[in-house]
Amino acid sequence: MFAMSFSGQSRIDNVIDDINQSLEVILTTSKGARIADPEFGCNVWQRLDQPITALPLLIADVINAVNRYEQRITLNQVTPDISQAANGHIHIKLYYTYNNQSFEHVARITR
Repeated sequence: MFAMSFSGQSRIDNVIDDINQSLEVILTTSKGARIADPEFGCNVWQRLDQPITALPLLIADVINAVNRYEQRITLNQVTPDISQAANGHIHIKLYYTYNNQSFEHVARITR
């Protein structure tokens, strides 16, 4: 039996929503933007201004940032879609595990 919250969502749904929001904040915050923690965030756009050969560095940046700042999950895979980067849009699909269950989240990042 699982517990329900007053909103009608299960507690796990609330936690997953919170994790997904945290992932969005991590990926949309540029490093150096937070004075108290200048390492917080991810340099997504800076990596995209580099040649396409830097795509593995973008993936590594995402993995490092998520592993450092969202420790409730195990990140299994990162798949960036940069096909719309020239139009100012990037989608990064994150596959992760929380509480022995698999989830995926697409972070939609707009410049």
